[in-house]
Amino acid sequence: MGFWSPDGASAWGDTVTRRPRVAVLDYGSGNIRSAQRALQRAGADTEVTTDFGTALNADGLVVPGVGAFAACMAGIRAVRGDQIIDRRLAGSRPVLGICVGMQVMFGEFSDRHAIWQALLDRGVLIRETGPPGWLRVTAGTPAEMSAFRDALDAVLTLGLTPAVQPAGEGAR
Repeated sequence: MGFWSPDGASAWGDTVTRRPRVAVLDYGSGNIRSAQRALQRAGADTEVTTDFGTALNADGLVVPGVGAFAACMAGIRAVRGDQIIDRRLAGSRPVLGICVGMQVMFGEFSDRHAIWQALLDRGVLIRETGPPGWLRVTAGTPAEMSAFRDALDAVLTLGLTPAVQPAGEGAR
């Protein structure tokens, strides 16, 4: 199956007969309606949902974000969003996180300063800001992102691992 486009053709030239079904996870925070409208404008059939099965089985899942990090995490866990994200990522199913919605897919470090320093020692400078236990990374050029990933892989082999698992235990 190709991706739906308004003219009915996929990126591979075949005809697509069905619009993608995209679930927008409603966990009580976030820019849910803005995300839903953007997806609809792009041609997706959307459903704002807290339902586990609907979110798990949709063609795509959007986890919007806006709000205090701790409150967003509590809301995501309350609707079992952490489990949904974990299962979708483990099955290589599309998940789009927006702002806080993206941050929840990664783990929390017990000593973020040690991670920051280890990355700096490898020539990678990122900001040591944001919620405690988290580091803020801004996407750069492909070369910069490759250097960041290589440095992070090296740092994580030192045993400086997340203290708290990501939103889903298998996500990484």
